[in-house]
Amino acid sequence: MRKGMRFSAMVAAAACALSGCVVTPKTFQAADGKQALTVWSYMGEDPSLVALKDQFLETHPDVEVEFVAVPINSFGPKLVAAAAQGEGPDVIVGNPVADFSLTAAGGTYADITEQVEQSDNVAQLADQALWRDDDGRVLALQWRYNVLGLWFNRTILDEYGLEAPETIDELDAALDVIANDGKYQGITLGADPTLQSTWALMQWLLPEGVNYCNLDSPRTVEVLDMINSWRLEGAMPADISTVSVNIAFQRFLAGDTAFVEGGSWELRNLMAADPDFEVGTAPMPGGRDGSGISFAGESVAVGAFADHPDLAWEFIDTAFMSEAGQLTTFELIGAIPTRDDVRADPRVGEHPISGPFVTQLDPANLRPWPDNVRTLDAQTDLGVVFSNMLAGALTPAEAAEQGLERVQTAFERGNGGC
Repeated sequence: MRKGMRFSAMVAAAACALSGCVVTPKTFQAADGKQALTVWSYMGEDPSLVALKDQFLETHPDVEVEFVAVPINSFGPKLVAAAAQGEGPDVIVGNPVADFSLTAAGGTYADITEQVEQSDNVAQLADQALWRDDDGRVLALQWRYNVLGLWFNRTILDEYGLEAPETIDELDAALDVIANDGKYQGITLGADPTLQSTWALMQWLLPEGVNYCNLDSPRTVEVLDMINSWRLEGAMPADISTVSVNIAFQRFLAGDTAFVEGGSWELRNLMAADPDFEVGTAPMPGGRDGSGISFAGESVAVGAFADHPDLAWEFIDTAFMSEAGQLTTFELIGAIPTRDDVRADPRVGEHPISGPFVTQLDPANLRPWPDNVRTLDAQTDLGVVFSNMLAGALTPAEAAEQGLERVQTAFERGNGGC
């Protein structure tokens, strides 16, 4: 047995243990002899997914599309377990920043390198939007970027004569002013014990030059101490350790919080809420290492065991990757397009809310995610530690030590690399 085959078998065994070897059904029966495409995602029937399906079916009336929802924490393991049995969906809408290393090693993707090279739509993607394996084969495409930034209540800032902060030090000073007055909440963010909260935490560490590979840096404790001080000094909700990224934004919309670390996708919720105060956005504040962020968001891929691989690729290329499809996704969700030309469209790049999120995607600002089949475990474990600190169960120094230990343990159980 070749080394790659042994490694895939090990990955499949680990995924089987995590998912209980329960394989989600691969196909469904299409009516009237139509071709059936099965799409796995962890988002259910997300409005933008439904819209792209409807656009595709206008020109493909002989096709039916079914979305199968798989919980996010078991998404990658279920794909790998299915692939080990020669099963899997036609189209995979996945979470590559957490799962790509696992799912690529587990043989869940078809090689789409040739299709990518021939696609005018994909030619509009920067290299960072192409997910490749160790051999350079393109296995997945970033469909949309989710980016965290700093949302602010401009009405509150004007009351105190404050401007949107450009640096972490400026934000810290602004929070002192707001907390000392006691009239408003200073800031809220995601800090429940989940992988999303780890993503939120990393946006404060990355500008200080800290990532998953060097959590032993003294700056880790400094950043954790700063965030914890916001809680202790009343600038942050007392129950922050139970607040998810999405709930944090809902609280911001109530109008009594100055800042929230929130996602680009919240544009939809902002429009629906139509708050009675002025809202602004800014890039995440810079630190001693300048600006630094890591994007998230969903990728699309053809399944290795697709029943209709050519049709699956056509769905991806003409719906997800098309100019119209990417604009539709932005307009419905607020997620940032991956096509360079669509991000440059004034409707996106010059939008008063989404513009700062687009700015953050400058390649000079981007920091890589870990390349390890246990990245999801590392993220989840670090989120638990972060949440425990903000619940008062750990000091910043203890949280830094435990976080480092858990991330290192997860990576050692994976393929050893960061």
